[in-house]
Amino acid sequence: MRYPDFTAKDFVLDEAFIQWVKAPDAQSDGFWQSWLLQYPEKAHEVAEARLFIQGLRFRRDALTPAEFSEVWQHIEGARRQPVRSSTVRRWPAVRAGWRVAAAITLLIALGVSVYHSRKAPVPLVVTTGYGQTKKVRLPDGTLVTLNANSKLTYPQHWDRGQAREVWLEGEGFFQVTKKPDARNARFITHTQLLDVEVLGTQFNVKNRRGRTQVLLTEGKVALANNALPADTSRVRLQPGDFAELSAGRQRIYKTSKMPARYSFWRDNTYTFHKTPLAEIARLLEDDYGFTVQFNDKTLAQRELSGEMPIGDVNVLLTAISESMNIRVTRHRTKLILENNPPD
Repeated sequence: MRYPDFTAKDFVLDEAFIQWVKAPDAQSDGFWQSWLLQYPEKAHEVAEARLFIQGLRFRRDALTPAEFSEVWQHIEGARRQPVRSSTVRRWPAVRAGWRVAAAITLLIALGVSVYHSRKAPVPLVVTTGYGQTKKVRLPDGTLVTLNANSKLTYPQHWDRGQAREVWLEGEGFFQVTKKPDARNARFITHTQLLDVEVLGTQFNVKNRRGRTQVLLTEGKVALANNALPADTSRVRLQPGDFAELSAGRQRIYKTSKMPARYSFWRDNTYTFHKTPLAEIARLLEDDYGFTVQFNDKTLAQRELSGEMPIGDVNVLLTAISESMNIRVTRHRTKLILENNPPD
């Protein structure tokens, strides 16, 4: 499906899109939320198409494709001109039939003025490069600390009574502002696999390599596998709980044994406790963009405990090399890890 190339008109003609707008479910919501996360530049086209379908409220199969094209041409023309009652009267009802005339008139009444005055705002996107962290203040005051190689997408504002929704790729630590108005208290972080819903709390979300991991440090959150109905997959966390969902699995794994290293990166420090070097290698690939090669496969299973600095990657590599007594050779974005030769 060539959704990235779709215009608003294409979305309006797409059966799957229509079904999502008219009768959304967990599966369709998960798909379109993930798709918008990948293509935030299409948010305006999607919003326009949704407004068309919701405002028109007529069965599309009541119009032939030719009649529908005529309706759309009138819409496009009307959007370029001020909307006047005389314009509606001049449109030919006989030529297109009463169904087309009714559709056009209804759109003028319900849709065109909205199109003219309520352009969907382009969502804001914040990204971090390799080895970079960034703090982002959301419109409601929520503070998000983005880890390296991450992306956060969120609207320019939330209306009263609207759930606060953001989309995350990579890793971020959320300090959610509590809202006294319960109707606007929900805060939902969407990832590729999980939706994390909170009412005011602090938590860490990591979404990499086909896994989403959540560590709760304060408050309460509810997790839902976005490929399943929320009422069947929902898992609640208490402070200190850690949860993980891997691609292809339905069950959310939950434990109270908190892996400390998952949130200490906020303090510019990696904290390891008997962490295999293979896992540290994945961290170097995800956060710094390296390709890591082990010349001796047994090295991958060696464990490291301690704190390592984040800011300067060269200092980090030196610390790993000296603490584990291994040689780390860097060739641009490639790292080769091997045992030091005997003295």
